[in-house]
Amino acid sequence: MRVDMRTSDILDHLEKFIAFKVIAEQGSLRKASEKLNISQPSLSVKLQTLEDALEHRLFERSRRGIVLTQEGQKTLRFVETLIESAEQLTLEIEESTSVLQGHIRIGVYDSIARYMWPGFYHQFSKTDPNISMSIITGRSQFIVDQLIANKIDLALTIEPQSNYEMDVEYLYSDQFSFFCNQKFANRTDDLVKKGKEYQIRKSHNQPISTVLFSKAISENGMPLERLLKNNLTQGLVIHRVENFEIAHSFCLEGVGMAVLPNKVAQREYEKNKLFKVKVDSDIPTSFGSHRIGLSLLKTQKNKPLIQHVANSLKAHIDSLG
Repeated sequence: MRVDMRTSDILDHLEKFIAFKVIAEQGSLRKASEKLNISQPSLSVKLQTLEDALEHRLFERSRRGIVLTQEGQKTLRFVETLIESAEQLTLEIEESTSVLQGHIRIGVYDSIARYMWPGFYHQFSKTDPNISMSIITGRSQFIVDQLIANKIDLALTIEPQSNYEMDVEYLYSDQFSFFCNQKFANRTDDLVKKGKEYQIRKSHNQPISTVLFSKAISENGMPLERLLKNNLTQGLVIHRVENFEIAHSFCLEGVGMAVLPNKVAQREYEKNKLFKVKVDSDIPTSFGSHRIGLSLLKTQKNKPLIQHVANSLKAHIDSLG
């Protein structure tokens, strides 16, 4: 690869970019020189040399101290990217030359733990026998709070949001559907079978029992119950439960229909133990798309053990399709 003279000149000053970043963070040459443990005149020389190489001023003086120019802001973004790339390189080299070991703490949303976690744990324990893990489950906000408190190392939850403390990577999406089993359908005259799903008669006479985890989160963070009230609940009698596990169990026992994530009911649906129910001709059978995201603390995300487990988890989810 050809490197022109200008780029080569810039690359000669890599250590000065680090000093520049400290100056930008501290907001003054005096504070930055104390942080770097060098004299202020020496630091001024480094900054001037870097500005000469870039042919632009990087700071302007103001009453608040020194502030970044537009070119300085671009340079700071470059330095941050450079440092992140260096950290990633270090991580990759460490992973390729050493056997990772230790303990990882993971928080998982209740229903995700049921359908996804056993397969991942079985696979991971074979490929990484030197890494142990502890799992906690709960609702998304509880899991995120545990991550922020540094009581777990990574979190797999519904519709998490990035903030100044944590980064989020969305891994896949799911939707909700109404489900029932054959026993419930047989004793409910207002359900009519159409292929592999049932439909509710438009003029059904009796309210239909429906089990709902009312505090579940749907698209854009909207509570599932509010979404249903806005669109779908006419002619239904709603029985509220504490989680999808209970709703799923009640549905399998024929207590009533249940609103479940498609992935929670996927195994029974494929084996014809549960059937989808279309409750309204104007509403899709599956609705309420919601994202499942992996969250890591910004201060912890580059640790080799955490990064390795996160990458293994993402690879497992990708393999599920």
